[in-house]
Amino acid sequence: MFLDQQPVGVFACPKSLTEDGLEMQIGVNHFGHFLFTCLLLPRIISSAPARIINLSSVAHLGAKLDFEDMNCEKYYNSVTAYARSKLANILFTKELAIRLKGTGVTTYAVHPGIIDTNISRHLNISFFRGARWLFKYFTSKTEEQGSQTTLHCALDEEVSNESGHYYRCELFHTHTLSNTRNTKNTDNCRKASSSLRSKDPELASRMWQESVRIVGLGERDPVCVKDQDPASTR
Repeated sequence: MFLDQQPVGVFACPKSLTEDGLEMQIGVNHFGHFLFTCLLLPRIISSAPARIINLSSVAHLGAKLDFEDMNCEKYYNSVTAYARSKLANILFTKELAIRLKGTGVTTYAVHPGIIDTNISRHLNISFFRGARWLFKYFTSKTEEQGSQTTLHCALDEEVSNESGHYYRCELFHTHTLSNTRNTKNTDNCRKASSSLRSKDPELASRMWQESVRIVGLGERDPVCVKDQDPASTR
């Protein structure tokens, strides 16, 4: 089995740009992973069965996309920018599932829960001093706990024939300062309902086309389904 997981990301950072001039959060959380996956697709398909896992977030639920202002030049809010990058992750997962239909490659968008990692490093700047401490001790999971939903999608035979869906675990791990911080949560990994926008096939298709343009793939749009028009499989 070939596994392509997208674990790198940024969360709620102050407004900044990538070296390519993209708003940092959507640049790192979506466009970078989009390009990386597309460049690997020939190898992934030849290695089928394979699974592609994109780390999304429940934060996508209130997100929307403005294709006329992808760099948030009109208005920037660190949490809103993060949320739209996570919506883009799900749209990518769903569109990719359509394009890879029949290849033996399946795709999954995962909300792992709120995890105690360095991704929360900007909270004291974006919110208030002490926000990261509250995040860590009252809502977050350990890395081991947070990995369970990803492992479920990567290894469980129950989901091997599912593709293009969103999976999540419980929103918070309320361990506070107790010993429950050392427990595992393996019984809450399941397919879940995502936002209405994330289920819009036209929005997913447009996000794909915009992503192809922005990352510079040009005419090398990786349709991947034996030159079949993805619209015919919707």
